[in-house]
Amino acid sequence: MAKLSKKISLHQRIGSLIKRLNNGEYISTEDVEQQYEISKRNAERDFTERLPKYLGEALLKEKSTKKWFLEKSKNNMLLNEEEELTLNLLIEQSKNIDSTLYKNTLKIVDKFKDSLHNNTIYTKIDVEDISEIKSDLIKVEKAILNKNIISCIYNNKPRIIKPLKLASFNGYWYLVFKDSDNLIKKFYFKDIKNIDVSKEQFKDTIDDLQKKLDNAINAYFDGNKKEYAVQLYVNKEISHLFKRKKISPSQRIIKNYEDDSIDIELFITNDMEIIPTIQKFIPYIKIIGPISLEKKCMENIENYKQF
Repeated sequence: MAKLSKKISLHQRIGSLIKRLNNGEYISTEDVEQQYEISKRNAERDFTERLPKYLGEALLKEKSTKKWFLEKSKNNMLLNEEEELTLNLLIEQSKNIDSTLYKNTLKIVDKFKDSLHNNTIYTKIDVEDISEIKSDLIKVEKAILNKNIISCIYNNKPRIIKPLKLASFNGYWYLVFKDSDNLIKKFYFKDIKNIDVSKEQFKDTIDDLQKKLDNAINAYFDGNKKEYAVQLYVNKEISHLFKRKKISPSQRIIKNYEDDSIDIELFITNDMEIIPTIQKFIPYIKIIGPISLEKKCMENIENYKQF
């Protein structure tokens, strides 16, 4: 390998060597001595003292060539198949959210692997662009962590809120908060204006908020209401979709039919959490209960006929 165009620091040299070793290179002390223009003693110390601090037992010396290399099975810095898959998914998803986020993700990940542009994963995620609200998202995130009260304008009205969580539903960002009446509510983030973070702090906590969000199907969930059960008959034509991917973590199959149709049960806090899904799959889905939910769907169908 050719000499570097300019001298680099010790930390830069060690970082460069780690990256090269991670990429599968076999490197001799002579290579290091010549490329980085350092003494033989310094090159030897890189492999016997400095690099082992980061690479441990994974750094080995090949007897025949006297070159140093990384044994993949012992190297924690190399990604296993599951880690690589996860990493590629994160990279691909960041591309759909924001171009700057994607670039930053690549920079971070590039410290660990060089094969990003050969990503074999493709994901199509319909997520809104957050570039124009990124600074506000960061501001609100800090307010959530520090439990700072926020004042803002929403729907042309001044609001004083206690921010609890930033949540993404169906690709759109929302701020989950407590209002002055201590009710859990949500604002669509891009419609929040004039965000001002106060030094005043709040002590409110909601122990089961994360569980409520995990079980929420969409932004219609109501954090103030108790969950109730919904039971659906799913025809064999679409049952495989509900088996492959649950509507929510609370979904479970309560009956299997011989023709592969199924009955499922799940829990919601608002009828509108499940109505869009039901209407999407008509006529291959039927409401078993509650009856009030069936009536609402029938009303929607009748209203549609009136257009």
